[in-house]
Amino acid sequence: GAAFHSARWDHRAPLDGSRIGVVGTGSTAVQIVSALADRASKLSLFQRTAQWVLPAFDADYGESSKAILRRFPSLARLLHHGYAAYFDGVLGGGFGTERRLFFAAFETLAERHLATVRDPELRRKLTPDYRLGCKRFILSDRFYEAIQEPRSELVTEGIERVEAGGVRTRDGRLHELDVLVLATG
Repeated sequence: GAAFHSARWDHRAPLDGSRIGVVGTGSTAVQIVSALADRASKLSLFQRTAQWVLPAFDADYGESSKAILRRFPSLARLLHHGYAAYFDGVLGGGFGTERRLFFAAFETLAERHLATVRDPELRRKLTPDYRLGCKRFILSDRFYEAIQEPRSELVTEGIERVEAGGVRTRDGRLHELDVLVLATG
C-alpha cells in the first residue's frame, strides 16, 4: 500500500475504510490520528514516547461572531493582540521556577485531560514518564477521544521493520496496513 511522510502527503492514497498506520506521536501525528480515526477501518498509532496532551479549547466562531468582527475590524485586531500577548506571556517564558503556579495549573490541566481516557491500561501507555514542560507539549481536543475509538490501537512495542504487508513489531506481530504515514518530524 501507500507509504509516505506526512510532509509529502499522498492525496491519492485511499483513506476511507483503509487500515492506516501512523508512526510518531508529535503534534502532526496527533492531528492525523484525530482526523482519520473515524475514517479508517483500523488505525494503528506506533508510539515510542508518550506525550503530554493538553486541551486546545478550539471553538468555531459562529456566524454572528464573524459578522461582528467584520463590522468592527479594530475589535478583531484587539483580540489578535490579546491572544498574542497571552501566548507570549504564558508560553514564551517557559517553565522556570518563577512560574510555579502557571506550571502547576498546566500540569493539573494535562492530568485531567489524560483522565478522560477510560481504559486504565491505555491511559498508562499514554502517560509520559517525564514531567510536563520537559518536552514540547501537544494541544488537541480530539486526540484522546480518537485513540479510544474501537477501531484505534496504540502500539507501544518497538518497530522491527516495515515489510510489504505492514509493520512488524519486535514482538513478532505483523500489523497489516493499507496506508503507512510517517509523522516523524
